[in-house]
Amino acid sequence: MTFPTSYQTCGLSVGLPRGFHHRFWNVDGGGGITIGDGTRGLRDPAEWVNDRNRVTLSVSGPSGDPRKLQFPITLNELEQGSGGIPYWEGGGFLPSGNQGCEVAVWLGPNAPAADRSAILSVLQAIKPT
Repeated sequence: MTFPTSYQTCGLSVGLPRGFHHRFWNVDGGGGITIGDGTRGLRDPAEWVNDRNRVTLSVSGPSGDPRKLQFPITLNELEQGSGGIPYWEGGGFLPSGNQGCEVAVWLGPNAPAADRSAILSVLQAIKPT
């Protein structure tokens, strides 16, 4: 899938589907981008579970995971949240080994199927810049 807009963060290109929103953020030691079908653009994944009707994807750095990121990134590459929560997170270093990134995905169980599909397409389209 191609996206009308993409943004660079953490050495990666992240697409933005039509109708979705984005928010850049930074904190001590790193920052990133959050995209989703809601207007809030929450950074903290702990807040995502309160919105069962939305999907959200976040890319940030730095990562402490020593693995190399494999592209395309799929949910199978990420660890699923405990207790069956529809949340996945993981990361690693770019193939060049010089940039660590974290990726997190929330698929609200009541979110529209088209939004769930769009956010999974974003995940699979993430690539190094």
